[in-house]
Amino acid sequence: MECYITSTGAYLPGAPVDNERICNFPGSLDGEAEVAQSVLATKRHPESPLCAGRATASDTRYINAYVNEVFAREKLRWDFILLRPLIIFSYFFLRTISFPLKYVFHRFPLGFEAYAIDWWMTWGLKYLATHDAAELMMRHVQIEPLLYRHILGPHDANPAEASRRLNGIDGNFSVESINVALNNRLTVGHELLSYEVVDRFDREHFLANLATIRTAKPDDHALLSKAILDENYEPTACRE
Repeated sequence: MECYITSTGAYLPGAPVDNERICNFPGSLDGEAEVAQSVLATKRHPESPLCAGRATASDTRYINAYVNEVFAREKLRWDFILLRPLIIFSYFFLRTISFPLKYVFHRFPLGFEAYAIDWWMTWGLKYLATHDAAELMMRHVQIEPLLYRHILGPHDANPAEASRRLNGIDGNFSVESINVALNNRLTVGHELLSYEVVDRFDREHFLANLATIRTAKPDDHALLSKAILDENYEPTACRE
């Protein structure tokens, strides 16, 4: 009889259990440890101090070490400390005005929304974001479709789909420049991925290929171009 753990409680007794030790408690299935480590290795930053076993005071469990390290540095910045509370506070009141107006005057798309979203996003990435934050965003953009491909199991990608830029699970997610992000509607394309994986998921195909999925390693996001980060305006000295 097969048994699966579908969820766990948030307030169990005892200290939290990290990813590396979790299989020691409920036991493990054949190949489970290998696929877990392959997914963690894909998302983990090899230079992070937490990967070397050094914890920090800002460590948030169940978020990998690289992300914890980026968050810890961001929380020390003056704009995070001084501007973030003001922006969050003002955004609450802005929503009370903009959302009703949007419902009345913008109930149907006009065609420019996707470009406008990406224009503001790439402008912020170039002039306002730290290099850490920009890189974290690019990792997210590229890792998510790679994990979806892994979950869907072995399949033949349609050549037309594989050549699409920043759209579709089987698309090309190299981001060489801001123009590539703008011209291919990065934000909306990324949001549509979660709908696509639900539409394409086939339970029987997944179970038939479960052994392969467990033992295989997801594609490496480091093989995809992140040259857009070269356009980030943060001075090199501030990144060290």
